[in-house]
Amino acid sequence: MTTSVRVLTITLLIAATIALFSGSARAQVTIATLYGVVQDTSGAILPGVSVVVTHEGTNLTRETVSDARGEFALPALPAGPYAIKIELAGFKTYDSRGLTLSAGQTVRQTYALEVGTLAETVTVAESAPLVQ
Repeated sequence: MTTSVRVLTITLLIAATIALFSGSARAQVTIATLYGVVQDTSGAILPGVSVVVTHEGTNLTRETVSDARGEFALPALPAGPYAIKIELAGFKTYDSRGLTLSAGQTVRQTYALEVGTLAETVTVAESAPLVQ
């Protein structure tokens, strides 16, 4: 065999090996991502909002704060059921349970806070379908 044929053969073998194992690597994804926008009931964005999600099976807690556009991102969440708590001074606390994230899923949600005090809580059951 000439050198160019050997190089081509080795290159093809490497490419085939990568193609073979890349499919199984994707199947092992066990995390999800939650993106959200927080606004008031009139649709105005709310920056600086505290967002806490808790995995209901493991009690793993992740926290973030909405940015200047009212947006937040919580990547690399283990799949499973979550409780979400959203708070901002001058608004009622948003408290929800039953948000189920599946492996490999990316969820985008909009959350609306009602004017009130932190002592007041709005409890929401997650029954609406998630937006992919």
